[in-house]
Amino acid sequence: MNIPVEYIFTVWWKNTDPNKGNDSYMNVVYTLTYVDQIIPDLTATQNPVDLQGSVTLDASGTKFAATDSGQGIAFKWICPDIFQAYCKEWDGSPVMKIQPQVFKNAGGIEGKEYDFTIETFSLNIGDRPVQSAQIFEKTLTITWANVQIPDFTLITPSRILVTKDNEIQIKLRNYRASDKGLKYTYTILPAEKVDPAKLELNSDNTILFIKEGALQWDQAYTLSVKI
Repeated sequence: MNIPVEYIFTVWWKNTDPNKGNDSYMNVVYTLTYVDQIIPDLTATQNPVDLQGSVTLDASGTKFAATDSGQGIAFKWICPDIFQAYCKEWDGSPVMKIQPQVFKNAGGIEGKEYDFTIETFSLNIGDRPVQSAQIFEKTLTITWANVQIPDFTLITPSRILVTKDNEIQIKLRNYRASDKGLKYTYTILPAEKVDPAKLELNSDNTILFIKEGALQWDQAYTLSVKI
C-alpha cells in the first residue's frame, strides 16, 4: 500500500463583534501514510562461526506481508561498533559476508556475542520514490569459536604384540599437534584386561605407547580415540 492519506479538519469560530466581519475558519491538514508490513528475515550460514571460516548473513528472504514479494524493499545494516565501518559497505544489500580476516582486524573476541540487525523499509510511498519512515528490523546474535572438527587418522602396527612395545600414533589433518584446546581421550576395552600402568602418552598426547605386558594373550580389544 504505502499510500499517504490527507485528513482535513476545519475549525470554525464565531465573531461576536459585528464590526469584525463574518465568522472565521481555519483548515488543519494531517497526512497519514498507510504502509505495508514488512516481514524481515535474517539467517547465518553458520552460528557459532568457525574462527577459520567465513559467515554470510542473509536477509534476502524479507518480504511484504501483503504481497509475499521482496521487490521495493531497502536494507540497512546495524552492527556492533567494531564492525560498523565494515557493515556500511554493505548497506543496500540484503547479504553481507564476513571473512575471518575481517573478524580478526576488527578485534573480535572469541566466544563473545555480537548482535547484527537488518533494518528494512519500503522505497516507495504511493507512486513516489520516497523512503518510508516505518522501519521493520530483525536481529541475529552471532558468536565466533574454534568449532572446526578435528580430522585425523590412526597409524597402527600391522599387529599389536603383547611381548613388545607398540605405538599408536594420531595423524592430524587439519590441526597442528601444538594447537591449544585439543583434548585426547584414549579408551581400550575391556578395561579390566588392560594394565593402565603400562600405557604412556608422549608430550603432546598424539602417540599412545602400549608397553610390553599391557595386554593379555588371546584377548580381543577395541581401541577408540576421541579428540
